[in-house]
Amino acid sequence: MSASWRIPSVGDIVWCMFPEMPDTEPGPKPRPAIVLSIEVRDDGAPVRVAYGTSKNLKRLKTGEIAITKSQHPAAYSLAGLAYDTKFDFKVLVDLPWTDQYFKVLALNKAGNTPKIGTLHASDACRRSCVSGGDVALGFQLARAEQHDFGCVGGQGGCRVWSW
Repeated sequence: MSASWRIPSVGDIVWCMFPEMPDTEPGPKPRPAIVLSIEVRDDGAPVRVAYGTSKNLKRLKTGEIAITKSQHPAAYSLAGLAYDTKFDFKVLVDLPWTDQYFKVLALNKAGNTPKIGTLHASDACRRSCVSGGDVALGFQLARAEQHDFGCVGGQGGCRVWSW
């Protein structure tokens, strides 16, 4: 782990050398990824991330969400993305929180960190519904309050909490 990097939070969007599956070596180019879980251990901090791409945004498949500037301007701004991006929650990988897999984006508004932004509450809700259930996800939101969303496709309403 880079000594100057803070461990990410669930819901952070990071700049990642996502492996070309099924390979586990760092991928050829960095891309955005959403942090889904972190396990802090004595030997490091494995981070589970979902793959992001700016390709094929017009056709979303099951398990994918898109963050687009035109449809979700607040989410797009908070995410720190340079292009409309979709994230695939069917393609997940656990990676060590090191500079081998995570990179600092040039001119990063967040500073010297792989973090480029944060998932918006509405996208957290969509991610919950994409996963097929009523899942409570803790994401760091812009304001400390509870947000309730009714999601199409989920099994009931999604509750997204901040702290």
